[in-house]
Amino acid sequence: KAATRTLANGLRVFVVPDQEQPAVTVQLVLDAGAVRDPAGRPGVAEMTASLITQGTQRRTAQQIAEAIDFVGGSLSATADKDGTSVSVTVVKKDLDLALDLLADVVRNAAFQPEELERYRERLLSGLRVQYADPAYLATTLCQRRVYGQHPYGLPDEGTPDSARALKRDDVVAFRDAYYVPNRALMAFAGDITPARALAAAERHFG
Repeated sequence: KAATRTLANGLRVFVVPDQEQPAVTVQLVLDAGAVRDPAGRPGVAEMTASLITQGTQRRTAQQIAEAIDFVGGSLSATADKDGTSVSVTVVKKDLDLALDLLADVVRNAAFQPEELERYRERLLSGLRVQYADPAYLATTLCQRRVYGQHPYGLPDEGTPDSARALKRDDVVAFRDAYYVPNRALMAFAGDITPARALAAAERHFG
């Protein structure tokens, strides 16, 4: 059974101790999926999630990658239809570093213009490949016929037109609106006690 507490800012925290492995995974789940994309601008949620680990006000993308690699951990952020998940896994002695990185990318992502353009180029290249794939086209068409212009009917990554149109202001506004504590859940699992996990959550995210 998970230990749980809601912090004063509304963040709900869950802890599932498991001492079989000396590792801890922390997952922050935000109500920031593609269903929150602005009307007519699909792809904002996925672009935001993809960019938060690519540099903050304190660290470059390379510094973030080197910091987590140095301790043999992993840090990732992904968005789907219904939410954004930001996860970090480390051995328990490196938990404070992991939470510092997690808090930094979620709160302080810089969304540097060069990183945004690099993401845009990769996305457009990927879409050119996908638009030549009959299976992708069939799935996309079925979703559009079933859901229409609702975000469920649009590709999470957006379209070539939206990819070209999205700007830094779009991802900054999305982050500010939806990367907030009272619309989020945080889960700790692994070699950690509920008391330490809840104290760490309060220190880094309270």
